Amino acid sequence: MRDFRINGIHIRDTGGEAPGTGETLVLLHGLGWDMACWDTLLPFFPASYRIVMIDLRGHGQSEGDNGGPGWHAFVWDIRRIADRLGLETFHLAGYGFGANLAIKYSAADPGQVRRLILMAPVVLLPREVIGEMVRARQTILERRSIRELARYLAAQMTAQPADSRTFGRAEQAFAAMDPDRYFGLLNLYLDAPTDYDYRSIRHPVLTLVGEFDELNAASYALTLRFLRDSRLVVVPGSANAVFLDQPETAATLMAEFMTANFMAPAGDEDLLAARPERRERRSHESGSDGSARIRADFLDGFRIRIDGEERHEGWNQRYAKSLLLFLVLNRAATREQICDALFPDKPLKRALANLKVYLNHLKKLLEPSGSARQEASGMLAVDKDHIRLIGPVESDLLRLMRAVQAAQREEELSAKLKRCRDAVLNVPETLLPGLFDDWIADVRSGLEAQLIALAAEAAKLEEARGNLAGSLYFLQKASLYQPEDESLFEQTLRLADHMLQARRQ
Repeated sequence: MRDFRINGIHIRDTGGEAPGTGETLVLLHGLGWDMACWDTLLPFFPASYRIVMIDLRGHGQSEGDNGGPGWHAFVWDIRRIADRLGLETFHLAGYGFGANLAIKYSAADPGQVRRLILMAPVVLLPREVIGEMVRARQTILERRSIRELARYLAAQMTAQPADSRTFGRAEQAFAAMDPDRYFGLLNLYLDAPTDYDYRSIRHPVLTLVGEFDELNAASYALTLRFLRDSRLVVVPGSANAVFLDQPETAATLMAEFMTANFMAPAGDEDLLAARPERRERRSHESGSDGSARIRADFLDGFRIRIDGEERHEGWNQRYAKSLLLFLVLNRAATREQICDALFPDKPLKRALANLKVYLNHLKKLLEPSGSARQEASGMLAVDKDHIRLIGPVESDLLRLMRAVQAAQREEELSAKLKRCRDAVLNVPETLLPGLFDDWIADVRSGLEAQLIALAAEAAKLEEARGNLAGSLYFLQKASLYQPEDESLFEQTLRLADHMLQARRQ
């Protein structure tokens, strides 16, 4: 780890234990703080990660003028630092003002930022709401003292008690800030809002919002119409600064998001929103009867493993993926049933002749020539009456279908809400990508309709419990699969407005 300056800006670079083997993450702190705010977060990242922390100009040990720099000055600072450090691409994370700065930078240099992680960003709030927030803080400073303002800001930032070390650190940091610089930068939200930049984001985005930070949860909810490649995590037991209240959870979510092939959300019953997928560790042993364990995943892309070994070649030929999916969903099917689903426009005699070729190809993919499995009983049974897979079969699609059915059957409300979370949170934005057969489109649309219904029901249950942030998230999930539904968007706006009105009171 080394500390140094570039053009008066203080930087700390951990370097990573094995350069080039981990992720590179640049962290941008919020107003009134400095890079020390990340101290509790850092220990939870893998040692191979390269973490670059910056004291924004006018903060911490960085130089800064009192002339009120605009967003462009901060963007230029980051650009020069990235160039000097040779950071061709990196992940960019920010908190509060730093989150909005991250949005600005990603809009200015979209090719350099791989993924965005936003903690408590303020976007798409009415100017009068932002103005009220600024005036309230100015009033505290003018009528009381900088210490009272620091205590007020610390209470917004953390859910820890006032006598805790975390609260004390936040209060001390705010008490040491320059009030003129603080309010000058706060007014940037009014002078140059980030709304336009937010609409232009094309990066995958992870947004972390504390359970007790309803203002920012509402702010995020208003972006649903145009920010599609995004995930919101409402972190329990946290206020505005999730990295202070729940540092291990925040670091885990960030690391998973940065390393995932894509943001395939999976659930955690302790979280109120989606989180990047944590790959399950499953046994790759064969079944007890010697049959192979097949793991075929379809939900967010095709992947097949047999006895733990991935099979890559040949699946884009001769209807192999479609055939396998049909047999996963229908463990025993007649030839006529398969032909009716896969080849509805072909005469049956011709379809049956083609199916024979396609089944032979599928059998070779499942049981490579000369394999022990081929010499034994095989994995695909083709007899006079039925076609079926042999042995245990696992699939993310089957798991989702079981979760949906369990949620639909549950009658007790708290248990139903939990089952709705389990079902809805474990779902990617696009179901069954790359599969275009008509029968698969029917499966996709039917599953989407069930997910929309469950998400809408979960939103109502969350609202009834007074958890408006959770309700907003489930409405977002429903909107992903039915973006043209005006009623869902109107419900989102109604809840967001209710949260803002409650915050003003």
